[in-house]
This record gives sequence, structure tokens and C-alpha cells, in this order.
Amino acid sequence: MSTEMTVSTYQALAPNSRAARAMAANFATGETISFADLTTVSVPTGGITQWQIEDITGSHSVPEIVGICCYYAPYGVLWPSKEPAENGRPLLVTNDLISATKVGDDYGDLDPEAIAACRRDDGSYDWQRLPYNQYGSAGYGRRCKEQRIMAILRQDDTMPILVRVSPGSLKPITQFIRKLPVPFFEAVISLTLQRVKNQGGISYAQIVPRLVETLSEEQGEMIHRLYTQTLGDAVRAAAERAEIPRSDYDIE
Repeated sequence: MSTEMTVSTYQALAPNSRAARAMAANFATGETISFADLTTVSVPTGGITQWQIEDITGSHSVPEIVGICCYYAPYGVLWPSKEPAENGRPLLVTNDLISATKVGDDYGDLDPEAIAACRRDDGSYDWQRLPYNQYGSAGYGRRCKEQRIMAILRQDDTMPILVRVSPGSLKPITQFIRKLPVPFFEAVISLTLQRVKNQGGISYAQIVPRLVETLSEEQGEMIHRLYTQTLGDAVRAAAERAEIPRSDYDIE
């Protein structure tokens, strides 16, 4: 059975800790966490089972990411091309897999009339009705790319790292989150990687989640107040500006 932790275990939450003082000192009055402040980690390609984390101290290869899951949310994107440019801009993005916002003007090889048919009176787009969100629209899968975004606050960090859960890991992550005995922001989790193969025999890395410990309700409320709400605003703002990088085209 999981055991509850003390707040002081995590430096960013410990009263008068060096990490807490750094956060207070390094943000000017009125400033809050933005997407650009966070180190973003993607599932590696080619079946590699080591996470690659690049932060202000350099690049690190680690087999496991462990920390408080202080943010978790869906994210979807529709690119104008099946092979989008590295710095390209998507056509549509969604933060709830229900309503999408148009953030680009290039339709690429998409059908503008099919997109327009899903436009609502308020200017948003019905994500579920999009023909590119149906299985088979990309051959074996969907043209619309669905992800999950997770922010993990590690023990000695002031700021969480942002993990982008690509399509190949959606099933294990969504099932894991749904089975948690506490709200996600009260859970300390582990993320490792395993090598799996698709139906075509191509290897790719898939996330293996594990519950490590749980926080108390009071600690969870602190995490929700300091991180979850703020990160939600930051991720939504970044998505509307199309600042979230192009998704890796993992196997679904």
C-alpha cells in the first residue's frame, strides 16, 4: 500500500527551502509559470528506453522519471501536412478533445470545406466531427494527433518537467490515470520506457507508468494551487499560440 509523504521531501514545497526561495526570487511581481519556462521531454523514437532530459545543467539520459504528477490534460493537433516541418504551425489545436481552435492559415493537403463543415457558430471547431479525426483518415490511424501532457515535479526541482505522451503510449497512460486511488495531483508516479513493436514489426518506446506514493489531501491542495491551476493556464495559452512543438509520429 502507498504511504503518505511529508511536504519537506520535495524541495520546492518545503518551507523556507532553497528551491522555494529561488522560485520566489526569480519571478518578478505578477509573473507566473509559462510553457517556455518548462523543460519538455518527449518519448524517444526508435524504441530507445532512456529518457533524454535537457535542462540548464546540460543533457541527461535517465531510465526513469519519478515525481508528483502536478498536471495532466489532453491535447490534440491537426497539421496541414502528413509530414509537418519542424517549425511549422498546425491548423487546429484542442485542449479538451471536444472544441478546437484554428491557429493557422495553411490548409496544406487538407480539404478546407471539410474543415469548415465542422465550424461552430462561436468560431470553434467540433473536434470529434472532423473527418481527419476518424480512424483510417491517415491510412492505419487518424490524421488528427492526440496526446496527453503531464507535468512531473521531481524531488529536487523547483519547476516541473513537461512530458508529452505521444499516441503510442496513450492507452497505458489513460488507463493508469483512471485507476489512480487519488486525484492525479496527489500521486507520486514513475515513468519508465519499454520497447514494443507495431503490427508492421517496427520498434517504438512505450511509457510504463507506476504509482509510487500518495500525498495527503492537504499536500495535494498545495500542489493544485501552486502548479496545477497555473500550468493549465500556461499550456492553454501556449497551445493557442501554437507554441507546443510538433508531435512525434508514434505508432497508434
